[in-house]
Amino acid sequence: MTPFTAQEIKAMTARCDALEGRFGKEMHNDYGWASVALKNPKPNFAQIEKAASLDHWRPR
Repeated sequence: MTPFTAQEIKAMTARCDALEGRFGKEMHNDYGWASVALKNPKPNFAQIEKAASLDHWRPR
């Protein structure tokens, strides 16, 4: 695999910063897209399952 160039990394960083400005700092966290709906800045998958009433599937 070819490593990213410095220019590509700079472009990706700029895009991440723009998305953070648009959607908030929570987007840097895992599952940050669900933070507003769950009123939790760092939600985890189990919390998303519970909010979607799918937590009964977790033991399986």
